[in-house]
Amino acid sequence: MQLTVSNIISFVRLLLVAPMAWALWTDRSFVAVGIGVLAYLSDILDGYVARKRGEISELGKVIDPLADKVFVGAAVVVLLLKGSLAWWFAGAILARDLLILIAGIVVSRRMQRVPPSNYTGKAAVVAIGISLLLTVFSVAPWLELASQLLAIFLMVASLGVYGSRMVRQMRLKSPSL
Repeated sequence: MQLTVSNIISFVRLLLVAPMAWALWTDRSFVAVGIGVLAYLSDILDGYVARKRGEISELGKVIDPLADKVFVGAAVVVLLLKGSLAWWFAGAILARDLLILIAGIVVSRRMQRVPPSNYTGKAAVVAIGISLLLTVFSVAPWLELASQLLAIFLMVASLGVYGSRMVRQMRLKSPSL
């Protein structure tokens, strides 16, 4: 196990999931959002530290996106259970993350390395975060819906980018595909 400073930061982000979920469940919106901002800043920091210190590792390539997916997934499930989030939007987020997770496992086992994220995927995550933030604060329904539709568009685009890149990389690795 490659226990680096950047990986520790990612592990700490995982520890923030429970307090964030509790804050959402108990209607402490500002606390939940504050924890979410802290998690987002830790995501930026772990990537910066990994590059600056030359600590980019296979474990980091797994734990960083996993921490992001667990954090967002927990927020989605809590908001869904509370009746604050539309089931179709929650389902789209969870399905996308599950698809990316499964595809990443398949590709990493086949290629012996973890596929990196892409900018379209990062944009989708930001759009999802904004949509969840608007949901937490119960903004105008039209604005919430518009943000959700933008997030859906970016999720589909990111899946297309991930999928085409993974297929291309696997074909390079294995001509039989």
